[in-house]
Amino acid sequence: IRKIAELMMKFYCLIILAVCLNLADGIVREYYMDGPSTCGQTIIIYNDIINLAARSPISTPNPRRVCTTYLRSGYTDSYYYIKVEWTATIKDCAFSLTIYEGSTPSGAPIKSFRCLGDQENSGVVEVRNSTITVQRDQGSDFVQPHNTFNLSISTFRNQSAATEVSGGTSKGTSKLPTGVIMGFVIGLFAMTVFCR
Repeated sequence: IRKIAELMMKFYCLIILAVCLNLADGIVREYYMDGPSTCGQTIIIYNDIINLAARSPISTPNPRRVCTTYLRSGYTDSYYYIKVEWTATIKDCAFSLTIYEGSTPSGAPIKSFRCLGDQENSGVVEVRNSTITVQRDQGSDFVQPHNTFNLSISTFRNQSAATEVSGGTSKGTSKLPTGVIMGFVIGLFAMTVFCR
C-alpha cells in the first residue's frame, strides 16, 4: 500500500507540473476603453493575449471622451511584433477608433474605424513594430452603446527576419516563451515542496 501511495503522489506531482505549465502560458487579460484605469496606460504584452473592448460589463459613469492606450511587447528581442485581430460595429460617425504604429497617436493610422453602419467589420493585421497606440474618440461624453469593438492583441516572433540576420540561428535568446519557463520553475518548486 505504501508503494501505491508513493506512486500516486508522484503522479499528482506530474499533474501539478503540467497544470502550472499550461496556466502560465496564453493568459487572456481584459481591458475596457471606457474605464479610467485603461486610458493613458501602457500595457506590456508577453505570451498573454490582451482583449481591449469598448465597454466594461459594469457601466462607467462619465467615461473620457478621448481614451488613448499604449501596447508594447515585453520581449527585448527586436523581432517580436504585435498582431491585432478585431471585430467592430461603429454606427455613429462622431465616434472613431484608430490604431497607430508606434508610441504616439499621430501619423498615418494602421487601421481606423468610423461610420461602419450596421455591418460588423472584422480582420487581422500584423504590425512590424513592437509598440502600437489605440485611440478611441467618442465625440461626446455620454455612453454610446451602438458603437462596439473588441481587439485581441498578442505578440509574435518574426522567425524569418531573425534567421536572416543571425545566419540561421537566433543568438542570445531563448526559444521557450516566458510563460513556459515560469510554469516550469513554479512546477519544480511545487514538486520539491509537496512531493517529498
